[in-house]
Amino acid sequence: MTEAMMLMDLLVQIAVSTAVLVMVILFVVTLDARVDPRERVLRRLTGRHWWNHTRHGPD
Repeated sequence: MTEAMMLMDLLVQIAVSTAVLVMVILFVVTLDARVDPRERVLRRLTGRHWWNHTRHGPD
């Protein structure tokens, strides 16, 4: 009986951790989706690093 309880506890822990992981992934995806897709692509393509920023121009 004890082994069955331990197995059930393990399955519950796995289910809860999976649910939390899915919620975090959905949260991150919805945060990323709020940004305009065109702006997100342009930001990735421009490769804005510290070495190719202009000194006095807009960032």
